[in-house]
Amino acid sequence: MRLAEYMQQAGLKDADLAAALGVRVQSIARYRTGQRVPRPDVMRRIVEITGGAVRPDDFYLQQEEVGS
Repeated sequence: MRLAEYMQQAGLKDADLAAALGVRVQSIARYRTGQRVPRPDVMRRIVEITGGAVRPDDFYLQQEEVGS
């Protein structure tokens, strides 16, 4: 599941997830739109916070689509 989709379903705003992950709001926006792939430690926390709904592969698949 893409991060944007998860956030929408969970009713999370960029600021909410940024606070939970300890990153800047701008970073969340970039992760959500596929402009940036999270660092491994941040990605691990995203998987934990989402209960595994958002996985590392989801970011890389999204990157391929943005690059197309």
